[in-house]
Amino acid sequence: MKQVSKYHKGCCNANMDFVTSAEQIAMEEEENIEACFTEEDMPSIEVLYTNSIYWSFTTLTSVGYGDITPCNEFEMIYCTGGMLLGSGMFAYIVGNISEVITAVAGQKVALKNRMRELQEYMVARKLPNDVRFVLLQSVAVVFCLVAVCCIGTKAS
Repeated sequence: MKQVSKYHKGCCNANMDFVTSAEQIAMEEEENIEACFTEEDMPSIEVLYTNSIYWSFTTLTSVGYGDITPCNEFEMIYCTGGMLLGSGMFAYIVGNISEVITAVAGQKVALKNRMRELQEYMVARKLPNDVRFVLLQSVAVVFCLVAVCCIGTKAS
């Protein structure tokens, strides 16, 4: 005996969850409700796969089921496409943000290394403190300007 969800065949009766066709026919007789499906009208394998794919994407994308749900195959396919598009856009945005953060962090490390090398050079050459200060400030400004202009580009 097959079991079917209330979403198959466009049946959105809120009183039903998962029922067999025999249980549904008995409910129709007892409660005088309109028939959603008969034994001969059980969903095809394509409909079952559509429902399964919709369920898996809704679960995996953390969209949730909410109060408004699709009631037929076309709506499920449309919602699944929307979830795929939304997930792809989210992944693209998060990837770009992480790339920018990584580039900025890498440039901070490069600036610290460059400043350390400059300080070691100035100590070795015994430059006066006022000249050291001006040189460090100048290198920091130039390095930051180059870093801002080059964010997002691949350095060789």
